Amino acid sequence: MNMRLLIALVFSLFVSSIQAQVDYTHKTNADLTVTVRNIDKFKGVIMIALYDSDSSWLQKGKEYRGAMVEVTATTLTYVFKDLPFGTYALLIYHDKNSDGELNKNWLGLPNEGYCFSNNYKPLAGAPKYKEAVFKFSKQMKLYLDMHY
Repeated sequence: MNMRLLIALVFSLFVSSIQAQVDYTHKTNADLTVTVRNIDKFKGVIMIALYDSDSSWLQKGKEYRGAMVEVTATTLTYVFKDLPFGTYALLIYHDKNSDGELNKNWLGLPNEGYCFSNNYKPLAGAPKYKEAVFKFSKQMKLYLDMHY
């Protein structure tokens, strides 16, 4: 084999190896796995709303991504596939009567279970976006506890 051809072949293999490493380290999406624990009854659905900004936080229909999952156990896991890196906040609630709403009593307190990212449990009212926000920069798993 010609020496120049051999050098060119080795060089091209080296460059393609470096390129594969660069592509991997500059990955900008990953999976976010959310596990909700302490679900109280096997009925209704779990509503999962992922928000990507303070301006859309807790506004119905303004979620960045969302899901509705039937309740079949006291623990539920949902995966947001190929989610871009960034900052997010989650609102999750147990819609026991499947009416699409987080029902509240006459005082405005939830009648159905709920949880927020960071396992934030507000004393009064919903948290501000900055209290529930988390940084998503690699594949990760969140474990959230439902409050009733």
